[in-house]
Order: sequence, then structure tokens, then C-alpha cells
Amino acid sequence: MDFNITQDQQHWRDLAKGFVEKHIKPDVLRRDRLLTAEERIPWDWIREADTAGIRTLGIPKEYGGAEVDIVTLCIVGEELAAGDLGFAVIMDQCWKMAHLFGEAMTTDQQERFIPPFVKDPEATTAIALTEPGVGSDHQGYYDQPDIDFTTTAVLDGDYYVLNGTKRYISNGSMAKLYFVVARTDKTKNLFDGGAVFIVPHDTDGFIADTFHEKSSQRLATNGTLKMENCRVPKENILLGEGKLGQLRSQFMPGSKAEAAATVLGVGRAAYEYAFDYAKNRKQGGKQII
Repeated sequence: MDFNITQDQQHWRDLAKGFVEKHIKPDVLRRDRLLTAEERIPWDWIREADTAGIRTLGIPKEYGGAEVDIVTLCIVGEELAAGDLGFAVIMDQCWKMAHLFGEAMTTDQQERFIPPFVKDPEATTAIALTEPGVGSDHQGYYDQPDIDFTTTAVLDGDYYVLNGTKRYISNGSMAKLYFVVARTDKTKNLFDGGAVFIVPHDTDGFIADTFHEKSSQRLATNGTLKMENCRVPKENILLGEGKLGQLRSQFMPGSKAEAAATVLGVGRAAYEYAFDYAKNRKQGGKQII
């Protein structure tokens, strides 16, 4: 097995390293200490990432993205996280949803949602799954109907009416496009009775204005989302009802690897900072290494 990276992957690694050195490292500590989550959102870095092609790394080439593979996303995510994990999370949420842009959307959905996302240099995406009673870390609730997953989607003519609350959503309250998981049939388990809906941030009845404070990843936002009789065109459903299992298994497995790569970047940065410190640290009149 060849573990060498390709020339294209090396290009993106070098670009990400340069981005971190130029934009992130000089100002990250000051930004981390800003008082509120809303003022910590690094809009200028997001715009610079758009200019560099980082924000749209996973978008299909025909729509102006780079359409790189998962390994390349992991490489870039590691480098960004070595500068700041919060910013890497913001970008990674866009990359995760790019898998759905390219593979799960219909042609009509692609034409309606991808060009505006690519055109807006501050646009980010979010997956709205976690609720006060359930989260994405527990597989069991997919397999049984009697769970505390309360967000529902009821078909009403040409619209689905969404009601429910999502909590601690990455890129929540800052994203332009949300992928909301809801139950369409409460008598079935979530895999068979759930669906994913594409919800623009300005949809009537969709409220995303609550930011959670955190002790780490402070440049990434986590927010609470509320849907109060939020009417979403039925054309905005991904694949259809009862396809949540397919979406999760077929189009999203790479997202776990991308998340792991960002944590690797944090660990690598911690080692590098510690090593640099140790090289200059004296104890008992001698260098410790």
C-alpha cells in the first residue's frame, strides 16, 4: 500500500499550512478570548478560506468547487486544526454537507442550492440532528420507535411542516443552509421513519438565534435551532422518506474520518508546542532535552 500523498494533496496541504501561518496563528489567541460566541465568529477567515478554495473543497467541480477526495479533506482539516480547532470545525461542517451536495441531491436541488452557496463567501452549512434528549453519538435510537426524538415533519399539500428543537448544532445560528433530521412517521424507528430536509436559514418558522458558550473550540459556534410550523417545500427532502439509514451509511461515513483528522491536528500542534518549549527549557542548569 502506498502511503505517499499525491501532488494535488501536497498542494492543498501547503496551501492550508500557509493559510494557518498567515491568518490564524497571528490572531487566534486574541480571538479566543473575546467574550461572546457571536463576536468570535471569524467571518474574515471564512472569506479568506473562500478565496483560497478551502470553503468549497468538497463542492462538485461543475459548480465551482475542487471536488477533492476524503483523504484530501482530512489532510487540510488536520492542518487547519493545528492552527485552531474551532475554525477547522467550521470548514469541516461545510465539507460534510458537500458529500450530500454532490451525491444525494437531485439535479433540481443542486441547481437551487449549490450556486448560491458557492457565490456567498460567508456561507456555511450545518447538520441538525442532535436534540435535548438524543445525540449523534448513540446508535440505538435509530433502531426503535420509542425514543425522545421529537422533531417532526408532517406532509401538508406541497409542503412539509417541521416542528421541534435542535441543540448544540455545529455552525448553528451562523449557517446559511441547514440539513434538518425529522421524523415523518413516529410509529417507526428513525432509520425507516425519518428524513433529512434542506432548510435555508431564512425560511419562515425557522429560528436560529441562540449561541452556546464553550470552554474550547471557541471560534466554532454551537447553537439551538427551533422550528415552529416551519413550512419546507416537499422538493427539499433528500432522497425521500425512510432514507435516513441510506444517507448515513452511503454518503456520510467520510465525515467521521474528517473529524478524527482535525483532532490529530490538535494533538500534533500540542506536541510541536511542547517540543519547542522543551528545547529552550533549562532545569538544574541544563537543557531538559
